[in-house]
Amino acid sequence: MIHRREAALSLIANVNDVVRDVLEDKGVPAGQRRLYREFGREVAMLMLKHSGATLIKELVGLKQMYVAVHKADPAILDEIITALLGAAPPC
Repeated sequence: MIHRREAALSLIANVNDVVRDVLEDKGVPAGQRRLYREFGREVAMLMLKHSGATLIKELVGLKQMYVAVHKADPAILDEIITALLGAAPPC
């Protein structure tokens, strides 16, 4: 059980590092960073649960929700997806 917890915490730490690098590169103000960190964590969780076409559909829906509801910048969301997924984000 301890190993699973360490793995989960390691994953979260890695996601936070990747998202932080993207946010610093894009010059996102400190007050807006929490929103994008949460998005990064949700993307990581989707990547653990899904793959292929299902993952793409889930990512598209998640991105649309963050843009519509939270007024997030879609370009920054795309950068986060690319950094975490290692590929171009879905449209």
